[in-house]
Amino acid sequence: MSLNTLSFSPRRLRAPSLENIHPPVGSSSRRSTLLSSSFNLVATVIGGGVLSLPYAFATCGLATGVGFTVLAAVMADFSLYILCSCARRTGTQSYGDVARVCFGEAARIVVTVILFVFLMFVTTAFMILMRDIMASMVEFATGSTLSFRQNTTVLVVCVLVTFPFMLLKDLYSLRHNCYVGFVSVLLLMSAMIYRAIAVNEEDPDLFKNEAVLTSSDPFDSLFSFPLVALAFLSQFNMLSVHSSLQNPTRARLQKVIHLAIGACTVMFLAFGVSGYLYSYGDTKDNILLNFDPSDRVVLLGRFGLGITLIAGCPMIVLPCREAMLILPAQIRKWRYERSAITDDEKIPVLTGKLREREREREGEGEFEREREREGEFNSGIGGGEGEGQGDRLLAADPSFVTHFLSTLFIAVTCFTAASFFPGVSTVWR
Repeated sequence: MSLNTLSFSPRRLRAPSLENIHPPVGSSSRRSTLLSSSFNLVATVIGGGVLSLPYAFATCGLATGVGFTVLAAVMADFSLYILCSCARRTGTQSYGDVARVCFGEAARIVVTVILFVFLMFVTTAFMILMRDIMASMVEFATGSTLSFRQNTTVLVVCVLVTFPFMLLKDLYSLRHNCYVGFVSVLLLMSAMIYRAIAVNEEDPDLFKNEAVLTSSDPFDSLFSFPLVALAFLSQFNMLSVHSSLQNPTRARLQKVIHLAIGACTVMFLAFGVSGYLYSYGDTKDNILLNFDPSDRVVLLGRFGLGITLIAGCPMIVLPCREAMLILPAQIRKWRYERSAITDDEKIPVLTGKLREREREREGEGEFEREREREGEFNSGIGGGEGEGQGDRLLAADPSFVTHFLSTLFIAVTCFTAASFFPGVSTVWR
């Protein structure tokens, strides 16, 4: 087994651990710098969820909303680091592999299915927001309301623009999208802050009369916190970020997570507070609905968010496609390991004590022959577990046709759903 051990600080030496890092520390696939890795993670976090943050603040109260945001940020930061720690100690590279090591092959399949379904819904939500934002801009430019067919045409154009980026195979290839998306979302944040300041300057007593710091109804908090916590969701891409990071020491990994979550926390607080201070008790579940479509300042922000969604959608499609492609191989491997065939042609995979008993009974030579048979089966389904490679080895490298058709399937399915859903709140619920 190839072990890639890193040096530990004196504090780490009190609880040393042997780390099996894949890909290896010096691998050529590790091309992302600390800054680009941080932006990749930020781009994964930032999405349509920011539009519902003001509504969460309005539901639970301004002070409670700020507290929830900070709490959710701490939870997200810690969970991302723990996930990477599990991957480093087990030599795994995917969320599903970590689940397999902890809970078995069936757990990996369950996690893969959940990720695929969840990311399909997120991609659909991104497309709905792209349609609504870009359609509102077309309506402003033409001065007329678009029909259902025209709205669908706008969505087709948006999907065609983003589809070439969906075909890219790793986060490093999408690094420029991260920068574009981050700068673009700043436009909307700046527009909302400007409008919130302007509204409160016109009526200095507005905050005193309308602001609610905390809600007396505990169910408001139970409803609001999940909206805030889900806005930080990025675990499905975290291990891909870790796998591409140059010199992946724990200190550098923590910097990436802290920088990304810290930047997102500041932006989420700005979105939540400014959106709430603009609309107060009238805040809608999509803050853009509170602004006049003809507002030129917010119109620029709408365009920025539209660009952010177009740039960020491929980062959701990438892990979604990986989950879809790996699932058949995972199921075949799980079914094989559950089989109890003991004839001369196939010998089941033995683990733990069964391996020891087999070695004692038939000798080392027969045990090695069994391992060879197991290796032949694994290679037949795309590779064995290998040294921590797991899903990466099972998935192999799909052909261009498979890669293209799987991406097309995701795009068309999510496009069809987005065309008929009335709004993004339908997906979030």
